[in-house]
Amino acid sequence: MFFQTRLFHIQVCGSVHVWDDSPVSVSQETVQAYQRAQRVVFEADYRAPVDLQIGSYQNGDRLSQVIPSSLFADVLSSFKKFGLPTDSVDSLKPWMAALYLMPHQFRSVGITNSHGIDKHIFDQAVADRKTIDCFETMSGQLNFFEGAPIEEQETFLRRMLSLAAADEAVRVFSAYKARDMGALEVLATDALKIMPKMFEQMIPGRNTSWKRTILEKFNDGIPTLIVVGALHCVGPTAVQIV
Repeated sequence: MFFQTRLFHIQVCGSVHVWDDSPVSVSQETVQAYQRAQRVVFEADYRAPVDLQIGSYQNGDRLSQVIPSSLFADVLSSFKKFGLPTDSVDSLKPWMAALYLMPHQFRSVGITNSHGIDKHIFDQAVADRKTIDCFETMSGQLNFFEGAPIEEQETFLRRMLSLAAADEAVRVFSAYKARDMGALEVLATDALKIMPKMFEQMIPGRNTSWKRTILEKFNDGIPTLIVVGALHCVGPTAVQIV
């Protein structure tokens, strides 16, 4: 999904972070924009290690003490079902437990590739030795989950246990492949209603901070392709509205 910006030498590609069993496909417009670009900017650098320590309690708290006992039992059951180790579950924060379950739940609804358009373009940019810049770090992205209220972390965990988040990912993926921007905007609005603090940080808040970086890159005049999630490209706070 390709978007024009008001900055003529900066183009934006709306991507998805996951894919199904089919070959990853990139639109012709994106291919052309990539070929013109001397620099490609991504949300984060896929080559960088991720520090997961932030997702575990360090002060003696336990997941079983933070969430209802019935929910903790469901988490343990799901970890066992997917063959995940259960000995460290109690040390995980709610959002991290949800992230552990995410790829397994996604596979159950047909999303088998944990990397989508953005990783595909990233790998190509590395192979072509293009200049690669990033808005943030992979480890830094975890702060958007960490900073959410405990109630929303619990909601996120419940949704992952119930397949709601996986079903939402399927809807985003389907809307992306159909280039249905209206459906994507509805999905973004719905997510904001369900987890307002977390989603505000993850989408509109990041868009605002990214725009400052985009304008800085405009000043150097280097032809640039920006590759970010499709939900960053819809609605009144869309990142390409500069």
